[in-house]
Amino acid sequence: MKRSILTKGAIVCEHVALCSATVRRAVRSEPVAVEDSGWQFLCGEVEMENEENAAIWSVQEVVDYEPSLAAWIDSGIGTVLERSKNCETWHKKS
Repeated sequence: MKRSILTKGAIVCEHVALCSATVRRAVRSEPVAVEDSGWQFLCGEVEMENEENAAIWSVQEVVDYEPSLAAWIDSGIGTVLERSKNCETWHKKS
């Protein structure tokens, strides 16, 4: 894993940030700033997501919270990962 990405920021949905849900969807978009990793980590409940309440964590904090994502952190822009339940294997959608 590239060390420099671990210090960059990632968007974390409010449900994950408040520890009321687990990460079930991860999307990597084009970064909008030097300190942005492009990653978004979401609970997967699209109808419940509210970007205004999202938090910014370092990628390292996300990996510490959900170690199963470590193997995917260097994936390229456009990567979409999903799993249907906590502790299941990640599936790359694109």
